[in-house]
Amino acid sequence: MKDFVATPNPYCDFCLGDSQHNKKTGVAELMVSCSDCGRSGHPTCLQFTAKMMEAVKNYRWQCIECKCCTLCV
Repeated sequence: MKDFVATPNPYCDFCLGDSQHNKKTGVAELMVSCSDCGRSGHPTCLQFTAKMMEAVKNYRWQCIECKCCTLCV
């Protein structure tokens, strides 16, 4: 596991909005950021459920590009 956390991108990689304006919904929404590369996204853009968002708060989240299969490592 890496010792550092990447600097979060200030924009959503999906809608290109920021935490003050989700361009899909038109409202403010905090974003989640990949701990490895810093890519960010609004939970609604990532299609995260409320249950998924609660889980993400408890660990260093990785985007699909950075995530490694734990069986393959």
